[in-house]
Amino acid sequence: MKNPVPVFESESEKEISIIKALLEEAAIAVTDSKADNPKEDDGLASLFVDLPDEAKAFEIIDAWLQENQSE
Repeated sequence: MKNPVPVFESESEKEISIIKALLEEAAIAVTDSKADNPKEDDGLASLFVDLPDEAKAFEIIDAWLQENQSE
């Protein structure tokens, strides 16, 4: 990944897993902060995508958030 940008952050491993899977299904390369920094103290995990995929990633994440807003 040449220009990674953060697109999603959560304390929930379940949310991170779901969003990561959705992005990978859309053929977007994604990495998470826990892979690089497994001992971060803040409990947050972040997902990163390459800069050219940022807009598409946000569309996918926004759609998921709207679908799951009532939960």
